[in-house]
Parts: sequence; C-alpha cells; structure tokens
Amino acid sequence: ANILSYPEKKIPNEITILTWNYDSQFEIAYREFNTINQPSASYWKEVRNQLGIKDSHDTKFEEGKIFKLNGTAIFDYFHSFSLLGESCGEDFKNTIGSIAEVHSQFNPNNHLYFAWENSPTSPYFRELYPHISNAETLVVIGYTFPYFNRVIDRSIFETMGSLKKIYIQDPFAERIHQNINPVLSVTHTSINKVQIYELKDV
Repeated sequence: ANILSYPEKKIPNEITILTWNYDSQFEIAYREFNTINQPSASYWKEVRNQLGIKDSHDTKFEEGKIFKLNGTAIFDYFHSFSLLGESCGEDFKNTIGSIAEVHSQFNPNNHLYFAWENSPTSPYFRELYPHISNAETLVVIGYTFPYFNRVIDRSIFETMGSLKKIYIQDPFAERIHQNINPVLSVTHTSINKVQIYELKDV
C-alpha cells in the first residue's frame, strides 16, 4: 500500500521485489486496490501483469517487478483463483470432489518449484539479474537465508555489485545477519563494504 503509485497502481521503477514465498498474497492483497465481486481468470491474469509478477514460466521479463523464485502454489496460474474458488461447497467432502473434478477437466499444471533445483545460470535467473544489478539498498523481510539456498543467494548478491546498505526487518534480525555473511561476495566484504542495519521493532 505504501509503495503503490497512483493512479497507475503500479510498483515504482526504483523498486524490485524478490520473494521466496510461493503463495499468492500479492495478487490477493492487490484486490483491495482493484475491487471486483466475481474475479475471472482473465482478471487475475491482468493483476499479475499490473504488478509485474514473474516466475520461470514467464517469457517476457521486461516489465517484471515481483520475481517469484519458488514459483506459485497454484494450479495453472491464475485460473485456480476463480475455478477452484467457485467449486468450493459447504462441506469438506463436496469441496474436495469439486476440486478434483476441476483438476481432471482442465488438467492444470503445477507451478510450484524450488529455486535450488535450478542452476544460477538457468534462463530464468539470467533474465532476472539485470533487474537487480544496480541495486544499492536491500531490505530483507521474512527471509532467513537458509543453507540449502546458498548457491542461488550467492549468485544474487554477486549480481548486486553496487550494493551499499542492507536493512534486516525482523524481531530476530541478529540471527539473519549471521546467515547473510556467508552469502555476501568478496566485493561486499572487502573493497566496498556493505553496511548492515538490524531493525527489530517491526
């Protein structure tokens, strides 16, 4: 809400978001700004376009603003927002039956995957890197830099050669600070040392 510019309702050019989350909270929250009673599949597609949401299934990266590194936990992209939502009944058995029927009818694809399954030189990451190469400030929210993501995280940091400041917004910021050090590049730790700020009152 704070970064959306009006009347375009788009993320400003100077902001790029990388998310390890595979949920659809960006899309759902955006409905507060583009309200509609019965959203269709085409509506959700337009929401993704407006927000510039991209993952490895997308081919056009030019307008990318939100990059999902683990894909999206959704059947066949935006279609499940409307198709599965309309299928839900009042009891559990009927709901599961309706979802299974939609699943078999439309044969949806699974768009959930994990970044660590891919190489940092995969087409998706090669398309992503130019969007973050000039970053000077990084704000970390809700990400702990786990060990199994280190190869990808290191490649992301290596791409951000101009990085000057990192803000960690987390009640346990010092733990995340410790996890960031192993993924910083030599450039960040020696020549152009990055300042790291811990913001715990969040």
